[in-house]
Amino acid sequence: MRCVSGIAKGAGYAVGDELTAEAKSDHEWNIIRLEDGEEYHLDSTWSAGVCNGPKFYHAWNEHYFLTSAAEFIYDHYPEDSRDQLLVPPVSLREFSSYPQFQPTFFRAEMKPRSRHPMAGILHCKGGSEIEIPFEISRLWTLFEPKPAGSNKQEQKFERLAIVLWETPTHARVIVRVPKGPGEYKLSLFARLVEAKGEPASCAVRYLLRVTDPSGSVPAPFPKLFSTDRLDVLEPLVATLQIGTEVRFLHRLAADEDADHRKQPRHKVTVILPGNVWVPLVPRTDLSGGGLLYDKTILMRDRGEVQIAVSQKDETSASTVAVYRVV
Repeated sequence: MRCVSGIAKGAGYAVGDELTAEAKSDHEWNIIRLEDGEEYHLDSTWSAGVCNGPKFYHAWNEHYFLTSAAEFIYDHYPEDSRDQLLVPPVSLREFSSYPQFQPTFFRAEMKPRSRHPMAGILHCKGGSEIEIPFEISRLWTLFEPKPAGSNKQEQKFERLAIVLWETPTHARVIVRVPKGPGEYKLSLFARLVEAKGEPASCAVRYLLRVTDPSGSVPAPFPKLFSTDRLDVLEPLVATLQIGTEVRFLHRLAADEDADHRKQPRHKVTVILPGNVWVPLVPRTDLSGGGLLYDKTILMRDRGEVQIAVSQKDETSASTVAVYRVV
């Protein structure tokens, strides 16, 4: 067991707060190696309870006890990147941009579509609808509209978020954006459907920056299509800038046959404007099995960009994500 220092998104943090290189470590936790050689994070402080103002309330929270690296990185950023236990490690900029995930998010069996969840600040047009893609199981969602910075507790939740199921494990959360321009806190609440009588609790928080309905803002996320095996890691914005180099990083789940690491069975391809096909380069994902497909590409032309997956020996491919170069 070893002690780790770093930044935690605890009391006083609000989604949208910017964390820079000047930010100082404000928390400590542990990394524990079990007999099987696997390492996990353990935060005994956050496992023991919660703070409400100056008071601490005991409330056992198993989420922060032997937590996987992939989930712990959402709210704990160690000084030494090696203590993330992730390959490749997450940058401070990425960590700062995350939504604010709560333990309920994982207890309700919600998962982002990738290790890198979508941005915590969503730029939206008033009165529009935005889509947040998740893997979801057995939950209800609620939307709490509240002006940013307000201390007034909302007593009534408006059902402004709906869930559209694609498969038994994939769904899209559609959020109806308030019409008035300004900043709003978006909180998605969740509970197990079978837990009747229990109140829903917050699962994830975003900050909505809403413009006038007549204004123009880019769609916050790329258009993602259902796939049980591919995680879209980068990029996670809908629009790409012409003349810039963009890194495309995707993870494909492991085949049942472990030999796929030596001889990949699938191809992941970027289809650029003009029907230019650029294959991504596969490499082993050391953090969670499977393969990472990676390549940085210069955006030379405006138009639609697609990510397609196919069997190695097949000519047909399935589109899993769509972007636009502007």
